[in-house]
Amino acid sequence: MRLNIWRNGASLEILRRTRRIIIIVIGMTVLLFGLTLIVLPGPAIIVIPVGLTILGSEVAWARHVLNKVKTGKDKIGNLINEKYDKNNLEK
Repeated sequence: MRLNIWRNGASLEILRRTRRIIIIVIGMTVLLFGLTLIVLPGPAIIVIPVGLTILGSEVAWARHVLNKVKTGKDKIGNLINEKYDKNNLEK
């Protein structure tokens, strides 16, 4: 008689926790790499949001920070568009 260990609730919980830990470790690694790219030459502006996106799938604070980054990006984009439109109207 063959036992299927994956049908056991405890085994599924272990798999869920293991998956969560792996995602958090990968997300933190990418985020820390992005933070080091602020000082080192590299695309920190791209890598940091990728790390936050990976972390955001499992951790609430990363989703919150990513939403703030998106909101700030939209505000900066609007300011640039307004400035650009005003400069074109004056010419």
